[in-house]
Amino acid sequence: MRWISLGQSEHLIHHLFQSIPWYRYHQAWEASRPLLEDRVLVWQWPVPPFAIPQPRGAEEEEARIPVFVVEAETVGQDVRSFLLESADGAPRPAFEAGAHVDLHLGEGTVRQYSLCGDPAERDRYRIAVKYEADGRGGSRRAHELLEPGAVVEIGAPRNLFPLDAEASRVVLVAGGIGITPLLAMAHAMHRQHRDFTLHVCARSRQALAFDVALARMPWGDRVVRHLDDAPETTLGVSDLPRWRPGDFLYLCGPSGFMKWVLSMAAERGWPDQALRTETFVAAHRDAADGRPFEVELERSGRTIHVPADSSLLDVLQGEGLPVSGSCTQGMCGACRVRVLDGAIDHHDTFLSADERARGDCMTTCVSRAAGERLVLDL
Repeated sequence: MRWISLGQSEHLIHHLFQSIPWYRYHQAWEASRPLLEDRVLVWQWPVPPFAIPQPRGAEEEEARIPVFVVEAETVGQDVRSFLLESADGAPRPAFEAGAHVDLHLGEGTVRQYSLCGDPAERDRYRIAVKYEADGRGGSRRAHELLEPGAVVEIGAPRNLFPLDAEASRVVLVAGGIGITPLLAMAHAMHRQHRDFTLHVCARSRQALAFDVALARMPWGDRVVRHLDDAPETTLGVSDLPRWRPGDFLYLCGPSGFMKWVLSMAAERGWPDQALRTETFVAAHRDAADGRPFEVELERSGRTIHVPADSSLLDVLQGEGLPVSGSCTQGMCGACRVRVLDGAIDHHDTFLSADERARGDCMTTCVSRAAGERLVLDL
């Protein structure tokens, strides 16, 4: 619709980002393209002429923060690190170690990445993305789009992997790109003068993300490297201390790696309540494992049937309802809807424990009814 604006599209950049000089308006507009294309506009008549669909209600819409990519560098094999700063001059929300943000990459693509910088640095966020050749395309898009000068949007930080403030000793174990949330934890605990050790595991020194940066950290002496191509360094049972009250172990990486580490922790006496884990891949759940249920749509006055072999999201979209979807793995929250009545069988990794306990919302891509009926605010 740029032709309708009579050439004012580039001038709009002046109002959004007043620090950009006039001769760079066009460049800024083009750099903003992924951000703008991610906003779906719907024609309405007579007036207002345009409207943005809000399937979850305006009060539930997640805030988006425009950011500039000010730095992009390779920090390991197939791993790029990106430094993000506010694009509109507004202060960014503070974050705690273990938090992540939603990264909006255009065309409805949303991915979640842990914040791996120092939480004490309030003026910037840092994320890292590993290129996955066999992935769903999000990492490829991030590597292509996130170059210095690009403008993208992120969601406000969410923390489903927080540090325990009462921990007397913390053991951090990272597998591959799982190092990212643990870096922020190491920064935080160093500032707090707390006892911790960071074990980082990778196939080789070249594949170890942030290897050079780790050596320069003021807490670099607390890092222990474990490399597959150097068998004498491979992580083993003896590398984990025996558990004592007040100890916590934080583990992040591929699911197979985490199962292996948890089995070693069990041998060293670590109880379940002292273990904290996070994975970047949602647990697979076959739709056929579910059971059919009915959904009453309060606002539209309709009742729809969800078969055992279909997700609620698929059925809602098939009925033409304005529910968006992105990751389809219960990780981003794009398909979240408000639940007015009925028990929910949660299978996502997006909602917090408190949100699940309230039972007033659900992610429709992986979660289902725990009974025979749900009432949704649609």
